[in-house]
Amino acid sequence: MGRLQEQGHHDRALQALDRIEKKRPGYLWTKIVKGSILLETDQPEEAYHLVDELLEKHSDHRLAIALRADAALSAWGFDIAKPAIYQTFYMGTENYPHILSGIARSVAAELYDGKRYLAARQYLGLAMRLSLEGEEQQRAYMALMAFDGDHKIPYPFRSVHKLDSYEGTAENAKVVARADKFTAIGQWQAASLEYGKLIELDPENSSVWKNLGFCKAWDGSEEEAAHALHKAAELTQDFDDAVELETIAQLLDLYPSGEETRFMEIEYGIKNTQQLMSALNFHPRFQRDGNNPDAIEYTILGSLPQEVIDDPEIPLDELPCGLGGLVIYNEDNAALETEGVVVVTATEGEQIQLCRDFFEEVAGEDITPSIKEMTPGFLVKKHVLKLTTQQSVPSEVSIATQAILRQRLIKDKLEVEWATSPHFALDGKTPQEVSEDSRYRVKLAATVYLLDSTCEIAIGMLPSVAEVLKRFNLPEPAATKIDEHQPLHLLSNMQIHRLELSDITDEQLRRVLDRMRLTNHSSFVYLLLTEALSRPEFAENHLDMNQVCSTFVSICQKQNKTEEALKWVERGRESVDEGEGHFEAVLQWDARKLSVLVYQQDDAEFRSYLQLMREQYGHKIPQYLAVLEQSLTELLKGPLPVSLTEGLELAEVASSSTEIWTPESESEQQPKEEKKLWLPGS
Repeated sequence: MGRLQEQGHHDRALQALDRIEKKRPGYLWTKIVKGSILLETDQPEEAYHLVDELLEKHSDHRLAIALRADAALSAWGFDIAKPAIYQTFYMGTENYPHILSGIARSVAAELYDGKRYLAARQYLGLAMRLSLEGEEQQRAYMALMAFDGDHKIPYPFRSVHKLDSYEGTAENAKVVARADKFTAIGQWQAASLEYGKLIELDPENSSVWKNLGFCKAWDGSEEEAAHALHKAAELTQDFDDAVELETIAQLLDLYPSGEETRFMEIEYGIKNTQQLMSALNFHPRFQRDGNNPDAIEYTILGSLPQEVIDDPEIPLDELPCGLGGLVIYNEDNAALETEGVVVVTATEGEQIQLCRDFFEEVAGEDITPSIKEMTPGFLVKKHVLKLTTQQSVPSEVSIATQAILRQRLIKDKLEVEWATSPHFALDGKTPQEVSEDSRYRVKLAATVYLLDSTCEIAIGMLPSVAEVLKRFNLPEPAATKIDEHQPLHLLSNMQIHRLELSDITDEQLRRVLDRMRLTNHSSFVYLLLTEALSRPEFAENHLDMNQVCSTFVSICQKQNKTEEALKWVERGRESVDEGEGHFEAVLQWDARKLSVLVYQQDDAEFRSYLQLMREQYGHKIPQYLAVLEQSLTELLKGPLPVSLTEGLELAEVASSSTEIWTPESESEQQPKEEKKLWLPGS
C-alpha cells in the first residue's frame, strides 16, 4: 500500500483498500489510510466525512482526530476548522508530533495569507515545540525564521510576546490555573474564556487584559484582541510598556477589512512595441522608470509636468503627481497576433479609469482591446499608501537632484502631512493637536511607533524615533532593564530596541546582532553596529568589517548622507585582507565608491575617481570597465564626464546583467562563505 502511494497510484490504492474493507469490515487502519489518500488527492471534504464517521464509534482515536482536523482545515479554513484543530492539540502530541506540527504550520500559512500575523507567528512557534528532531523540525524552524525576516510584516509583530505572570487570589486561583494550562498547550480560545472570567473578578488588572488580548490575537480574533490591548495600555503604569501594548493594538486595528485599498490591473496586447514605446516616450504624461531587465516601466502622471528644472530646491508642489503605472512585457502571442503585453495599474475607482483613458488615447492603434478587464490586483494598507503616494521626481534631472528631491518629499510626508493629518487612533485628531494633551501621551507615542514600522516597510527607515517623540513633547524611551543572565529571546523587538547597548555583555550583544539578522531595523542596526565597533576585542573576534562597512554604506545612502557613506567605503576598502581574493575585493569597494559618488556627479571628486579607475584597472580588466561604464551611463541617462574605456582595446560589450554595486543591489549580494557573525545588510 505504501509503495502505491509513493508512486502516485492513488486510484489503485483506493481500490485495494475497498477490497480489504470488504474482507475486514470496520478495520480502522483501512479508513485512516483511505482518509489520508483522499486528503492527499485534494478531496478534503470526503476525507473529513469518512474520518468523522469513524470517530463516532472511536472518539478517542488520536490519529483520526488529527486527520479530521487536517481535512477540515483544507476544506473550510481555520475559522470553521478551529474546534477540530483545538481538539487535536488538546488530546496531546506524544504519539504523532510530526503530524500535529504539520497542521500547525498549515494553520500558520492560512493566517499569514489573511494577514493575521500575531496568530501566524504563534502557530509557527507551536509547530517548533511540537516537532521532534529531524526534517519536520527543520521545516518548522525555517518557516519561523522566514516569518521573522519578512520585512512586509510590521516589525512589532515579528517577535515573541510573553504573557504576564498573574498570581491571582484565593478566589480566582482555579481560573488562573486553567488559563495557564490552556496557554501552555496552545488552547488560546479556551485560555481567552478563562481570562474573560478573570476580568470579571479583577477588571482593573492590566496583566489580565494584556493576556486576554494576546490570547485573542493568537486565536485569530484581532478586533477583540485590539480592544483588550487598548484597555491593557490604559491600565499599565509603566509608560513604555503601555506604549508597546498600544502600538500592537493600533497595528491590529489597521488589518480588519476596510483599511485597505485595492490596486486594479488592465491588460492589453501590443501590436507594435517600438511604435508604442515611441509614443509613450514623447508624451509628457508618461515617465520612463528604472532599468528593469525583464520589463519596461512607466509612471503615469496625474498632472502634466511643468518645465523641467534641475534644481533640488524646487517647490515640491510644482512636481507632478504619480497617478498609476504601466509595465511592458515582451511576450509574443501568435493567436492574438501580438508581440507583447502591457499592464496598466492604479488604485480602484477614479485613478484606474483615468490611467486607462490616458493610456488608450496615446496608444491608439498600437494595442488590442483590453485582454483582461479590471482585474483585482494586490491590496495595500491605506496608511502605507498615504506615505508612499507622492509627487513624481522627474527622470530628466540629475540623479543627485533626484536623491535630494526624494529626501525632501519623505521629510515633507513625515514632518508636515503626517503631523497635520487626522489619525483614527487619536480620535480623529492630528498629532499636532494632541501634542500638549497629556491624555493622549500613550496613544500619540504609539502612533509614532506605528509610523516607524510603516516607514520600515514603505520607505526603508524613519530618521529617528527619539527625534519625533521629542518634537511632540513625548519622553525618550526608557531602557529595557535586564541582567547578564536575561534570556534575550524572550524580549520583543520593541524591548530589544530599548536596550541600553553600552550595558549589555559581549555575549548578549552577539545574540542581539544575530537577532537583527532577521528584523534588520535600519535605525537600530546603526546604533547596534556602532556599539559593537566601540568594543575592539569584540569587533576583532566577532565582526566581519567588510560586511559591517557595507551595512553602514547602505544605511547612509538611504538617508542621503553621502559624506558618511564615503567614509565607510574607505574603511571597508582598508579592511580588505591580503591574500587570495584581495584584488577582487578592492575592486568591489572601488566600484561601490563610484555608486556613492555618482549621486554628486558634478563634483570634481567623481571626475577624478573615474580617471583613477581608468588608470588603475584599464589595462587589467578593460571588459569590466566597459560593463561598469554602461551601467553608469544608463543610471545617469547620458555619458560620463570622464570615459572609463576611451582608447582601450575592447571586444564588443553586449548588454549584461552585471550592474554597478548600488544600495538596492547590495542587499541581494550574498557572501561566498559566512565569516564570523552574520550582519544585517550582508
